[in-house]
Amino acid sequence: MPLPPPGCWACGAVPSREDIRLGSVLHPREEADGGPWTRIDCPACGAEGVLEEVPGGDPVLAPPEAAGPDMSVVAALFEGRRGREERRKARAWMTRHAGALEALRAARRRASGPRTPPPAPPPPRGGTGRDRAAGAGGPRPAPPPPSPGTALPCTVEEARAVLGVDARAGRKEIDAAFRKASRKCHPDLVAHLDEDFQRLAHGKFLRIRRAHEILTR
Repeated sequence: MPLPPPGCWACGAVPSREDIRLGSVLHPREEADGGPWTRIDCPACGAEGVLEEVPGGDPVLAPPEAAGPDMSVVAALFEGRRGREERRKARAWMTRHAGALEALRAARRRASGPRTPPPAPPPPRGGTGRDRAAGAGGPRPAPPPPSPGTALPCTVEEARAVLGVDARAGRKEIDAAFRKASRKCHPDLVAHLDEDFQRLAHGKFLRIRRAHEILTR
């Protein structure tokens, strides 16, 4: 089976397992729409990519378009002439390797087998029979609003404050600050905690990642 080329679609750099552990974010999506997908920014050039694991081989970072037409594209991360060149690279990559990418995904789905749906939650305890019936079939309460401390930064000044770097910081210092901050709230590191803590950590991680994107454009 032909495989898409390993590494980043934009520069060819292959991320390490540590880069993937610290920088990847799993995005939920309905199975009918293709299932969940993993986003990661290339640690070498900063281009946004869709992570595809290759059994026994190096990972592939496909362009954002590989996650579907409704996903954000490279144009959101680059400006001007550089943005046009990156979009041209993304289209060319998809034209050459879309078939191999779909074959890789199909083989992975066959290897993992059919997914078992999660068991139904038990009925709530306490209350009357009418209360329990209403709780089982009635509308669920709305999730709590996001914490003000997890609002995404919009300006360079806000991004510097999130990562704790000053105006003289270079790319290496910004990357180091991003990795250090990510270690405290990466989704993989809090998966064993309560759902409320996971939600809070995920919001903080998105804030840190957005700050990194702003400062490394």
